Amino acid sequence: MNQSINKQKLKYGKLSAAVSDLFEELVIANEELVFQNAEKEKRAAELIIANTELVFQNAEKEKRAAELVIANTELAFQNEEKEKRASELIIANAELAFQNEEKENRAAELIIANTELAFQNAEKENRAAELVIANAELVFQNAEKEQRAAELVAINSELRIAATVFESQESMMVTVQTL
Repeated sequence: MNQSINKQKLKYGKLSAAVSDLFEELVIANEELVFQNAEKEKRAAELIIANTELVFQNAEKEKRAAELVIANTELAFQNEEKEKRASELIIANAELAFQNEEKENRAAELIIANTELAFQNAEKENRAAELVIANAELVFQNAEKEQRAAELVAINSELRIAATVFESQESMMVTVQTL
């Protein structure tokens, strides 16, 4: 029996050592779990702060997105207005190009007309110079004619006088012969 008790004591001692070892392992494991839980709680608190920050950032992004939608709508409207204005400017440029072409054609016509007028003016100036010379010649000829006319008037007067004298003399001769 003693032997049986000793066997039981031995068994109980081995069991007690195993339980003791197991208990120590459980204490270590429990301490590890407490540490891990504390770390998880710290990480959870950090994640809550990060999540709050993300919620705030998402709200800011949504506000910015709404602002960008409004800005894009405004830009689309402005682009449409610019396209309309560009179309108007294209039409106006085409009209101006046509008007410039017309003005260039008219300018070319005026250059030709001015050249013709310059030629005609030169011709008129030449004719005027010729007429001045002809006028001077006519003035000279008129002076010569007036001088010749004066001479002829003087000669005519002399001839009248001579004719009168001759008629008087002839009448006197006829009278003298009749006597």
